[in-house]
Amino acid sequence: MLDIRKWLPKLLGNHEGEPPSEPDEIVACSDCFNDQGLKLDAFLIGLDSPSPCPNCGKTSGRKLSRHLLGALAHRFFVWGTLHRCDYGAAPIVQFNHHRATEIDSASWFEADLRLIGQLLGVGFFYYGPRLWMVGEVEPLKALQEPSTRTEIIARILNEYSTTEITSDQLLYRLRRNPQRPDKFDEYDSPPIDLTDSGRLDSKGFPVLYCSQDLQVCIHECRVTAEDELFVATLAPTRKLKVLDFAELLWEENATEFDSLDTAIHMLFLAGSHSYDISRAISLSAHDAGFDGLITHLISACFVPGRCHLRR
Repeated sequence: MLDIRKWLPKLLGNHEGEPPSEPDEIVACSDCFNDQGLKLDAFLIGLDSPSPCPNCGKTSGRKLSRHLLGALAHRFFVWGTLHRCDYGAAPIVQFNHHRATEIDSASWFEADLRLIGQLLGVGFFYYGPRLWMVGEVEPLKALQEPSTRTEIIARILNEYSTTEITSDQLLYRLRRNPQRPDKFDEYDSPPIDLTDSGRLDSKGFPVLYCSQDLQVCIHECRVTAEDELFVATLAPTRKLKVLDFAELLWEENATEFDSLDTAIHMLFLAGSHSYDISRAISLSAHDAGFDGLITHLISACFVPGRCHLRR
């Protein structure tokens, strides 16, 4: 079974996984670097130890083992150069033990790159991503074409699992600066004339965006320190049947190039240019008898229309 969510970090060169089973020698510290960003990141993940650094001799910096130095290089140069496309993303820079350093870097990075390369025995190079990473996924391409979209949406409704939200489960609905925060209807789905602005609502089809995770609500609403925030706690008055994109889709013998789960993963991470597709999925799910969707990754719950919830 293909699980893009688990092995994508490994494909990108994840050095932040399980620490080595054997003791890992200290090779550097946060004070070894010239670039302030590297210093801060190294200090964040480094080990607090009063021993002198074997590289620079200082005692004030947080110490880095080979494993942690690899994690630092991965965080800063691989994930730090991640380039987003319309769908998908790929790092611009990668490193391994088989290549010499061949990237052009700013002058203030040169000494740090040399040091990391020498201590880890790696080279940094420009990465040529596999095409699926930047959106060349067949179901995703079919969703972008109106002539083939309906067929893929039918697969989505048929192949993804269904789950239920019951009356003993709570949902949170966050509002920024509501006019009447004590009125229940302030926390309902938007009026008809205010639809067609989000990922799943469309003209004449309001959607109630809520979540079982309050932190997700805060993130999705993009709140600031100036906002007045009010939260409603909601619960269904009946069982809600929802299409579950958070659950891994079983795809026997699927590759990353023809994975439906990869397509959905990329779709729900894409910007507003993808909304016509996600809105079509939302409408089709409603027409098929679903009360809502649980989105991929963040497990936020979207309930189409005036739904069966109590405050």
